[in-house]
Amino acid sequence: MAKRGKSKTKRAGKITVKSVTQVSVLLANVPGELAKITQALADAGVSVRGLCRTELGREKLTDHFIVDKVAQAKKVFARLKKKVSTTEILAFSCPEDRRGVLVSIARVLGDASINIENIFVSTPGNAAAVVYIAVPPADVKRALTAAKAIR
Repeated sequence: MAKRGKSKTKRAGKITVKSVTQVSVLLANVPGELAKITQALADAGVSVRGLCRTELGREKLTDHFIVDKVAQAKKVFARLKKKVSTTEILAFSCPEDRRGVLVSIARVLGDASINIENIFVSTPGNAAAVVYIAVPPADVKRALTAAKAIR
């Protein structure tokens, strides 16, 4: 048993990063729209892993989804006649709750002159928290390289 505990402890502090596809959808800013969209995704077997909403005035907004099946989600949105775009963003997995994680991420990206355009967090139950960060598309590869310095 002690061996299992040691293995778990070693992995607990490691922050990992990868790129993931964010699916962004332009929506009307009306009651029930999110329920309609998420029901359609669920009916198509698509799980939402993260979501961030950006208001574009009183009538429009953009929902930024992280999903498990990007191609299927795009088909759902097309069927609903929604304007869709995809972007590669960074997903930092933080396997434990500890102070300073956002400081470390922001500092490393800032030191590499990479701007953070959007940020949101998903904390799926007992699993690792995930910090999703959108950077300019031209900087994704540089950001992934810079992120190796995060501890």
